[in-house]
Amino acid sequence: RISWVDLLFWLNKNLSQHNSKSYKAQKQKSHQLLVTKALQYFPEDRDILIIAIKDCQRRKVYKKATIIAGKLLKIDPINPFARTMLISSHLAQGRKNVLQKQYHLAEQQLNSALKIDPKSAQCCFFKAVLALAQQTKQQPITEIKAILKQAFELQDNPLLSKVILSTELQIMGLMNQSAT
Repeated sequence: RISWVDLLFWLNKNLSQHNSKSYKAQKQKSHQLLVTKALQYFPEDRDILIIAIKDCQRRKVYKKATIIAGKLLKIDPINPFARTMLISSHLAQGRKNVLQKQYHLAEQQLNSALKIDPKSAQCCFFKAVLALAQQTKQQPITEIKAILKQAFELQDNPLLSKVILSTELQIMGLMNQSAT
């Protein structure tokens, strides 16, 4: 077990040190294979599950990351990393859905994230930006402002709140729309 974890940590560390695209691609493929094998042999090992979550996040395979994070939470229900990654993966998948204009799927991802942490400022910002992206008559701008106000209250730092909001708007391609 220790050799698997050590090998995976070593590969993680060395993936970022080389600039060659072919070398990186080869190492990432090797890393992915090792992670898959490690999960087969040690499906309930916390360290390997954490590495697998990080690997899925890095490859932008958010659905798989949510499954593995959920599995880690079943093993270790108070693991803060697993909770954070589960919320993050749901929201990242939701962002993908917004970019594809699949708003109902983005709402499902948001609701899943809110079940984990109903008072998450990150979820509130996502909810506001999702409402802005949809911008239907069902959700007037006053409701969006109320959601944003709640998000700013949940996040103690006003500067960080503005950074989170502008990042969400940029990711979803709404930065120019919101400025007008």
